[in-house]
Amino acid sequence: MNTNRNVSFGSGIGPSGYEVESARFIPEVGHEETLRDTGRAGVMQKLDDLKSRSLSKVHDIQRVVSDRTSLVRSNVQRSVTTAKSSARNGVNTGVARMQSSMRDNPARWAGIAAGSGFVLGMLGRLIHARSEQRRHVPQLIVI
Repeated sequence: MNTNRNVSFGSGIGPSGYEVESARFIPEVGHEETLRDTGRAGVMQKLDDLKSRSLSKVHDIQRVVSDRTSLVRSNVQRSVTTAKSSARNGVNTGVARMQSSMRDNPARWAGIAAGSGFVLGMLGRLIHARSEQRRHVPQLIVI
């Protein structure tokens, strides 16, 4: 195989790097004749071989992806199930604690309910008063 690189060394010290990038590949003359001799059948056989190899790699990747997604899906499902059960247990214990507290000390809960009602009423009045003030702002100011 004849490779004519057309390299010039500029200052004579050695290649600077640009010469290597500008190297050209010139194939041998006899290479074209061997391509013609193999014919269309050889090229088609090579293409079929490449096609079968690429399809097998695609199928391998698809199998790996499906295996990993099923593994991740099962792990996520397991973690969601444990999170649900722990949340459910936490809520159940909180509700049971609150119910026992309401039975033990009902006056405290009556005071909390009355105080929260008072605060909500005062907030409602404040919001209503502010909205009334905004309605009375003049639309046109004459100077």
